[in-house]
Amino acid sequence: MIKFIQLNLNHCWAAQELLSQTVVETKTDIAILSEPFKATTGNNWSCSISGKAAIWACGTPSILQRSVLNKEHYVRANISGHWVYSCYLPPSLNIQSFSDALDDLAADARTRSPVIIAGDFNAWAVEWGSGLTNAKGRALLEAFATLDIALLNVGSQNTFNRAGLGSVIDLTFVSDSLYRSTSWAIANVYTASDHEAILVSVGEAQLAPARLPGIGKAYKSETLNVQAFSALIERAQFSQNSAGVMADQLYSNLDAACSASMTQIKNYRKHHQPVFWWSSDIGDIRRKYWGCILDSISHFRVPAYLQAIIWSYFADRQLRYATSTGPEVRSVSAGVSQGLATKRSQHAHAEKDSLRMQSMCCSPVASLPENGKI
Repeated sequence: MIKFIQLNLNHCWAAQELLSQTVVETKTDIAILSEPFKATTGNNWSCSISGKAAIWACGTPSILQRSVLNKEHYVRANISGHWVYSCYLPPSLNIQSFSDALDDLAADARTRSPVIIAGDFNAWAVEWGSGLTNAKGRALLEAFATLDIALLNVGSQNTFNRAGLGSVIDLTFVSDSLYRSTSWAIANVYTASDHEAILVSVGEAQLAPARLPGIGKAYKSETLNVQAFSALIERAQFSQNSAGVMADQLYSNLDAACSASMTQIKNYRKHHQPVFWWSSDIGDIRRKYWGCILDSISHFRVPAYLQAIIWSYFADRQLRYATSTGPEVRSVSAGVSQGLATKRSQHAHAEKDSLRMQSMCCSPVASLPENGKI
């Protein structure tokens, strides 16, 4: 069994010093770190080019790091036959740079197994307990959809806390082959950082593995036989019973009609939410043409309100909020800095988006080309 500790040290000297004691008390073998105070050199340390992601072999001297790869936002090493990735994607990254970093990581991890991918991604998604999914959360889900991995995070306890606010941005993924023999928990220890320490044990069976809600069946919509589907639905029988029984009957009839009228896609793992439309070709296109989208829609005279909606998705945002000393503005990148997912910030975004939509609806709309096509 190998024990890992995952922690963002927040550039804090005290947090890094305290970690030395924590790894002893928790009998940890490997530390997967984000934002260390000091990127220590030596055979037992590996760091990203930026120095903000690190792997520390803090256990016995016999644990060595091999095949080390240093990239800007992550570092990879082979430790005891496991490919370990430590990641840190700062909140200042724009969506293009964020997606590129994840695509690069996914391309490297795709040919290696088993993998452990952990770090501070500064992204929100309901899949790991956030109140909403933002652009970076979607990009992360898309990039990792092509990997044979599962998310270990369970529950909705914040992994980042500051001044009473918090969010879930420290994530842990492992290969499916490791999932059932891996335990994951937020440690009840003081870290001197604004992030919680996460303990992961690989090679220890889980009594009741927690899984993300997923899709049990999926179908190829292009194979739909409308006549067969309609005929089965028309012949469906429902008993005059309780609402719960009728709901079950409806589900059974729909399931039977779908199975008889469409080709079923292979069963997906319930702890790995599938992205049905994603492919490596789409990923290549996104990397190559992402920056040209806004120019293209302007060239083809897409109506102004649609351009504004698309621009809102790609552009960095500003969060405006009231304080005791007056209004303040914070620049954010497709989300709130450091992932502060609070009702107050969400309401602020919603109100701003509502006002933006109202202004767009009142704006003059650009005319379409004569052929009426975009």
